[in-house]
Amino acid sequence: MKVNIGKYKKDNNSRKKVKVEFDGEDFYSLDSTLAIIILPALKQFKDIKYKYVLDKETEDGMMTDILDKMIYSFEIYAKHENCGMYWEKSEKADKFFEGLELFGKYYTSLWY
Repeated sequence: MKVNIGKYKKDNNSRKKVKVEFDGEDFYSLDSTLAIIILPALKQFKDIKYKYVLDKETEDGMMTDILDKMIYSFEIYAKHENCGMYWEKSEKADKFFEGLELFGKYYTSLWY
């Protein structure tokens, strides 16, 4: 897999140049392939200065905890440690699925 996302153009009306190439093996476990891209993006997003636009009941301090849970889940995915979790009943599996659910819930809030 190869991903290249260019910089924004100076005139804000133009879109970024994006080029994504996949190898056949990338589709064998597309979820893990995407986790390899999502994980460093979430980590960097957490580290930069940002202002969140979230539900009224969610405060900025809570978002750090939410991001940590998302990162935990994608770390497991990127390492292929999620294989048995779909039928496993454990604290680790619960934490894994919680992070994925939070990613889905806050996906549209991952901007600043």
